[in-house]
Amino acid sequence: MAYLDRFALAAMSTLAMFATSAGAATLPTFESGQPEQHCKSEWTKRGVLDESMYNFCMGMERDGYDELILLVDRYSDEPWIQSAVDYTLGEWTKRGVTQFSMVKFQLEQITEGFEDIVYLSEQPGWDKRKYERCSRDWGIQFNMVVFCYEN
Repeated sequence: MAYLDRFALAAMSTLAMFATSAGAATLPTFESGQPEQHCKSEWTKRGVLDESMYNFCMGMERDGYDELILLVDRYSDEPWIQSAVDYTLGEWTKRGVTQFSMVKFQLEQITEGFEDIVYLSEQPGWDKRKYERCSRDWGIQFNMVVFCYEN
């Protein structure tokens, strides 16, 4: 558990601006994201809806949303989860229409980055200053923090 102490000290200052209370992560409802709007616009050509592809798209969006809920639940005790959710929703919501499959994908990348940071912080040669610099540059995008740190 020593890595948590070391990681917590390194991360505390850089993650403080993203902190929310643990367990408070909230998501919009599937319906409020208007995925049908996204799928209709993607699969309508010259006024004709490709119903098969529309149904496939809606299935992908539903699966993405369901997996997103599980991912948010898995990290619900992390103080940064709501900021990560808000960030990904902001990236993949345009004019009130959300692509939940992409929100889930990007949040998955962020959470994988977090796990990588925890692992890296346990390794000999962990460079706290380099991590802090990368964290300042990339904020909640932990996957990019890892990329920065390793390159």
